Amino acid sequence: MRMLPRLLLAALALPALAAADDFKPATTLGVEAARESLDNGGDDWSALTLRARRDIAPRQLAELTLVETERFGLRDNQLGLLYSTAIGDALTATVDANASSTHRVLARHAAGAGLQYEFA
Repeated sequence: MRMLPRLLLAALALPALAAADDFKPATTLGVEAARESLDNGGDDWSALTLRARRDIAPRQLAELTLVETERFGLRDNQLGLLYSTAIGDALTATVDANASSTHRVLARHAAGAGLQYEFA
C-alpha cells in the first residue's frame, strides 16, 4: 500500500492538460486490484481500491478512495480523502487524510500535505 500514495502524488504532479477556457468538470471512477506473492512462504498480500475523482477546475480536484487490503492474513479497510488546488500560477497545494476502522496492519489515521512548484 505504500505505492498508492506515491501513485497519487505522481498523478497530481502531471501538468494540467486542458486550457482554462476549454476546461469541463469531470468525474472519474476507477478500480485497482493488486496481488503480491511473498517469497518467504507467507500469505500473499492483496489490495482492492475503489476511487472516485472529481476535477473541479483546472489544477483543482478532490478524490475519495476506499481500500480493502489483506496482509499477513489480516484484512483491513481504509477510507481516504484528497484535495488539491492551485494557490498561484506555479504553486499547487495538496492535503490528504485516511482512516482505517480495522487498523490491523494499516495505520488507524494518517494525514499529509504538500506543495508543488512547477518550473515550466
